[in-house]
Amino acid sequence: MASISVILRKSYKKTDNTYPVYLRLTINRKSKFYSLNVSCLQKYWDSKKLRINFKNADNDKANLVIEKALKDSKSILFNDKIANIKTTFESFENLFFGKTKNNDDQLSYFDFVKEQIALRENTVSKVHTKSCEYEIEKLKRFRKQVLISEIDYKFCRNMKNTCVE
Repeated sequence: MASISVILRKSYKKTDNTYPVYLRLTINRKSKFYSLNVSCLQKYWDSKKLRINFKNADNDKANLVIEKALKDSKSILFNDKIANIKTTFESFENLFFGKTKNNDDQLSYFDFVKEQIALRENTVSKVHTKSCEYEIEKLKRFRKQVLISEIDYKFCRNMKNTCVE
């Protein structure tokens, strides 16, 4: 189960006596912190409302950054939960930051197979193509979304055990 929060990171005091604001993602009791590039004085941080209290133009902009980060991150967790996808730090980061470290690793396995079938359409039999499509449908029943980077021995073993049952 994953949860998200915004915190004032009191362990990192900046030279201007402000503290940075971080997004905290917790998955299976392990937390990871993501800087929002926002900071404020401790006395202006409202830990219940998760925002900066002191009113000025910079803080209004900072509060918008905080609100957007919370909205986007909660949306990612919600979509994963609806799709029955296990959220990982890596998948969260890729969706939250909108970038990937290695684009091949973030390619959907289903999209990859669909491209490969289309490329070989004229070189393999229709029976082989239908067989591949059938196997992909079985995999989709196991997991609605699969990134190539997620496929490892443990994934294959869990899929096999699920399909055999």
